[in-house]
Amino acid sequence: MSEPRSPSWLGYWVRRLLPASAAARWALLAAGVALAGGAVWLVAFSPVLDARRVQVVGTELLTEEQVREAARVPLGGPLARVDTAAAERAVAELSRVDSVRVSRVWPHTVRVEVVEHRTVALLDEDGRLREVDEHGVVFEEAAGPLPGVPVVRVAPDGGPSGAAFPRAELLAGAAEVALAVPEELRERTEVVRMDSWDDVRLELTDGSVVVWGSPEDSARKAEVLTDMLAHPAAVYDVSVPEQPALGGLE
Repeated sequence: MSEPRSPSWLGYWVRRLLPASAAARWALLAAGVALAGGAVWLVAFSPVLDARRVQVVGTELLTEEQVREAARVPLGGPLARVDTAAAERAVAELSRVDSVRVSRVWPHTVRVEVVEHRTVALLDEDGRLREVDEHGVVFEEAAGPLPGVPVVRVAPDGGPSGAAFPRAELLAGAAEVALAVPEELRERTEVVRMDSWDDVRLELTDGSVVVWGSPEDSARKAEVLTDMLAHPAAVYDVSVPEQPALGGLE
C-alpha cells in the first residue's frame, strides 16, 4: 500500500493563504481590480494630482516666461496626462535653446530644464553678426558686438581646404579656437580669421597677430601663447606649439 503523497509546497501555501470558498476568492479578486482602477482614476483622471505650475530652471538670457509660453503646458488637468515630449519639442524651437528636458514632479509640477547655447564667437557675414556656440552652431542674430567675444571670419569657400572641410566643420574649428583663447587675451582678441583649416589667425586690438595654424591641439597652443605674452611682439606664432616663435619684437 503506497503512502499518501505530501501536498506540494505551492499548493500548501495557496491553501493556507487564500480564502477557502470560491465566493471569498472572487471577492478578493474584485477588491484588487477596484483598487487598481481607483489608482488609475486618481492619477490619470481626477483633479487631485493636477498640473498647477510650470517650473523653469537653467535660463540665462531667456526669461522663464519665454520658456513657459513656448512650452504651452496646459494647467488644471491631470499631471500624468501632460505631453512632456510635445513640450520639449516646442521649447527646443527657441533659437537660444541648446537642449531641454521636461519632466513631471509630483504632485503638481511640470519641470522644464533648459541649457542655452554658450556664445563663444560672432560670425561676420557681410557685416551681419550672428552668435556661434562652442560647437560651431550658428543660433541667433546679434544686435552688435559683445564684450570679450571675438568676431569670426571664415573664407566663403573654405579657402584651399574648402573641398576637404565643409563650412560647418570650419565653423566648429573656429569656435574651438575662440574658446581656447587665454582668459587674459579675450578682451584683446578682435577677430578669429580662418582662411583655411590650417590657417587660423587671431587679430588683436593692438594690431599684433597670433598665428594659430589649425584648430588642432588648441589647448596646448593656448598654454604656450600665455607664456609668450610676457614678451611684447607683433607676431606670436604657435602653429607648432613645440617650436613657438616671436616676430617683430618690440
